[in-house]
Amino acid sequence: MFSTRTRRIFLTLSLLAGFGAAPGWDTPADALPLKITVIGNVTTSDVPDTIATDAPIKFTVTYDNTLPFTTGTPPLIALHASPTSVWSIQAGLYATSGLGGGFFIHDNFLGGDVFGGTISPLSLELPGTFAPGSDVSGLPLSQVGFTLTDTTNSLWSNLNLPAVTFTGFNQTLMQIVFFKPGSGFGTDLQVLANIHTFTIEPAVTPTPLPAALPLFATGLGALGLVAYRRRRKKIV
Repeated sequence: MFSTRTRRIFLTLSLLAGFGAAPGWDTPADALPLKITVIGNVTTSDVPDTIATDAPIKFTVTYDNTLPFTTGTPPLIALHASPTSVWSIQAGLYATSGLGGGFFIHDNFLGGDVFGGTISPLSLELPGTFAPGSDVSGLPLSQVGFTLTDTTNSLWSNLNLPAVTFTGFNQTLMQIVFFKPGSGFGTDLQVLANIHTFTIEPAVTPTPLPAALPLFATGLGALGLVAYRRRRKKIV
């Protein structure tokens, strides 16, 4: 179960992702297309008609971590912008998708080690877009994200993106936010959930055909046509 402290960490990191990046680059040690799957159950919902409390919730993010990431401010935070990330979002009766966003990691900052992902059209450093029709009750979807926190600071010794499933976190949070125009800070409609399943695995990609295979197939077809014509000639 996540705490108020975890929610504050998520909000702070989201703001840092939008406003706090500084120059400085690093490259992930293991570069391959990955799929992150985060599954939980809704604990609080401001839109119960669409996303009920206790409803299952699932995010999947397929992305390519070959892109470098920026070191944030302070340098204990790393921001990995991933404009080609594909998000799938399912919560209760609600389903949508997104493109872009990114990930954040911090090592022993704001009370713990954190790995999280977020997508929001409002972010300056980790921007993304949601599919048309992502609104609920006429309110636009403004942010989706998840965080895994270890308050004992034992998850990370560097800021590289993880390439495999890991454990050791003791606080989790999934969040969906719908923007309420003209209202005060903190009055947006939110859906909050805890996480019970988290995996990182290689993304399934189609196996490319060898470059010579189409040419080989064309050659076989041509040989077959010649053989057919010869047989037909003999019959005549």
